[in-house]
Amino acid sequence: KARIENKKIAFFACSGGGSTQKCISEMQFLFEGNDFIGDTSFVTPSLKDTENCIHKAQKWADSLILSL
Repeated sequence: KARIENKKIAFFACSGGGSTQKCISEMQFLFEGNDFIGDTSFVTPSLKDTENCIHKAQKWADSLILSL
């Protein structure tokens, strides 16, 4: 119930199947009033190339650090 405002925020979503875009859009709506600095998502990461997923997550995290 706490209101989060004027913060830099980023979203990370994982899905067992299907698009994560609806989830990301809903989070952006729920957290409006903040500085949205990025998002990344994975669909069925456990069934895909694990090394590639780890690399993608690390690259995304590094980009967030640079945007601070």
